[in-house]
Amino acid sequence: MYELPFIASDNIKMESSSFLRKEALHVLQGAMLCVTAFATISLDLGITFMGLQIIAQLNILNDYKKLMNDKIKTDPKFLNKIIQKHCSVIENVNLLSEITSETSFLQLILTCVAMLFGFTFSIKYTMDLANYIMIICGAALSLPICILGEFIRLKSEELSKTLYLTNWYELSLKDQKMFLIVLGMAQREYGLKAAGMYDVNLYTFVQVR
Repeated sequence: MYELPFIASDNIKMESSSFLRKEALHVLQGAMLCVTAFATISLDLGITFMGLQIIAQLNILNDYKKLMNDKIKTDPKFLNKIIQKHCSVIENVNLLSEITSETSFLQLILTCVAMLFGFTFSIKYTMDLANYIMIICGAALSLPICILGEFIRLKSEELSKTLYLTNWYELSLKDQKMFLIVLGMAQREYGLKAAGMYDVNLYTFVQVR
């Protein structure tokens, strides 16, 4: 068991020589760490599985757009299908962003606080391994959600790039109008937001650090 600075054995010996008190503090510390770790991992896994579904939808939508040059000749309603799938993706991204809005904001704050404590303790206890473990755990607290947000952002950017590679100029006037609708939807910025204000991605993670 690593001794965190605020319950270091030297301080405890100065206050009390009770062996039971020292061990009780270590047990309490371990229990709190286990409960926190379990809750954090469970939350991140749930969010990750929902995010993977959205990434899969974005990949399918991107594949649909790559096939547009060939499919639109045989299927006149192919653009309608793309619009429907795009609306479904937008709805799911907004839903996930709403679900994770408060939790991701809280994770970013806790990451900042944990790293501040870790660096503060490391100034006084330079050789204590627990300080560096605290810094690493604090940095990793919001890393999964930031990576997920980054993947969603990158996949959404691919949608507009794929559309530019299609032969849109060969479409009929009616299809060109629908193509403009699809292009406008693809050019929108998609991603997760913390508290509805801050983008959740790797750039935000670096800023917090």
